[in-house]
Amino acid sequence: MRLYFDSAYVAKCYLPEIDGPRVRRIARGENELHSSALTWAEMACLFHRQIREKRLPRPKVLELQA
Repeated sequence: MRLYFDSAYVAKCYLPEIDGPRVRRIARGENELHSSALTWAEMACLFHRQIREKRLPRPKVLELQA
């Protein structure tokens, strides 16, 4: 089965969100995951917002981005 993740679902795979574990479980169970090329830019903005709003420290965000 092919599954499409928009940036909101990709973010749930990396950030501590309530439904994150469920989304990660779904992602691990799929053979093919697809996303838009725009997801890279959207995730960069999302990570920057995490730093700006002091939700995650910069070193943690850099680790997640790697």
